[in-house]
Amino acid sequence: MLEFISLDTIKIIPLALVMIFILYATTTTNGKNPKKDRSAKNRAITLLIIVFTLPLINAFIAQGKAEENGQSFTRGNTLVCEVEDGNTHTVSKTEKWNKEKYYFKKNSLSLRADRCKRL
Repeated sequence: MLEFISLDTIKIIPLALVMIFILYATTTTNGKNPKKDRSAKNRAITLLIIVFTLPLINAFIAQGKAEENGQSFTRGNTLVCEVEDGNTHTVSKTEKWNKEKYYFKKNSLSLRADRCKRL
């Protein structure tokens, strides 16, 4: 499942952590108002949980889509897969594509199955 976490998401996490720290540091009262401090701590913890769970949820959804597309390919359906540069490839057994785990492969070309749509 971790292979479905995008590099862009990993790059954003440190920035989000810094922003959460700044939010927490600017909203605490250093013990002068315990109720406000507790509220700031709870907000920071909630945001931390969101920052770390959203990429995992997104990866889980992408993995499910890849499995679904893999099953569709196995049943003989044709899929259209989009590559990062915007090009598309038609993937089917009749065109000599192979399925390997979460990828469709033909010669040296490898396409992630979660980036495909069934025709």
